[in-house]
Amino acid sequence: MSMQASASVARVRAGAAQEVQQGDMPIHAPFSQRAIRTPEEVRADMASKGVTVRQVAQELGLGESVVKHVLHGSSKCLRGKSRICAIRLGIVEGVIHDGAYLA
Repeated sequence: MSMQASASVARVRAGAAQEVQQGDMPIHAPFSQRAIRTPEEVRADMASKGVTVRQVAQELGLGESVVKHVLHGSSKCLRGKSRICAIRLGIVEGVIHDGAYLA
C-alpha cells in the first residue's frame, strides 16, 4: 500500500472513530467499531427516540412484519429480508451483498 493510500485509510478510520464518539452508530460504520445490540436494546432505543416500527421499516425499505419479527425474536435472521433487517439494526454481524456475486 502506498504512503498516500495508507494516510487516506487512516483518515477514514479516524473519521469513523469520531462518528462513533459523537453518538449513534452510523449503519456504514466498520464492524470492528460497531457494538452488537440485542433486540431489547434496539426496542428501548426506538422507544427513547419515539420511533415506531413502521418508521423503521420505511427507513430500511422493508415490511413492518419483518421488522417486528426481528425485534421480537421470532425470526432467526439467517437469510433474506430478516437477515438484512438484523444487520442494518446492528443485531447481528454480517455483510449485505447486492446479489452481484450470484451472477
